[in-house]
Amino acid sequence: MTNLSTSIICLTLNAEKEIGRILEKIDFQKYNVLIVDSESDDDTVRICQNYNCKIEVIKRDDFNHGASREYARKLADSDVVVFMTHDAIPSNKEVIDILIEPIKDGKASVSYARQIPKEKANIFESFPREYNYGDISHIRSIQDVDEFGVYTFFCSNS
Repeated sequence: MTNLSTSIICLTLNAEKEIGRILEKIDFQKYNVLIVDSESDDDTVRICQNYNCKIEVIKRDDFNHGASREYARKLADSDVVVFMTHDAIPSNKEVIDILIEPIKDGKASVSYARQIPKEKANIFESFPREYNYGDISHIRSIQDVDEFGVYTFFCSNS
């Protein structure tokens, strides 16, 4: 299963402050990158044009978290899709490799990375990240329901 094609999708809106930091951490030799921008008013699209990204602009009024992601997934036409948000900065270039390894090895169907709250995040930004993303990596299955309950099937859309 290791020869699966992989695309990275990032939905953006006015992400000029963060998008360059994200794109710098992506290995464009390994991954196709699709930016789906919701008519940003800043330099988001111009910054993305400096990288080897495919850019799709959608009307801001047409943006919908689920439907826009599904639209982007279909455009990507890859075996594995990594969704990123413009406010989650990868810690290094290896993050994507590590993230998709359990999928490519056939050990998982879904994988997500730990998100650490940004510096000076308020309680509404920091608590969900600290609660949902622990310090320890897990691969969970139906056999883990007694231990993790509903969180056996937790899946982040961030």
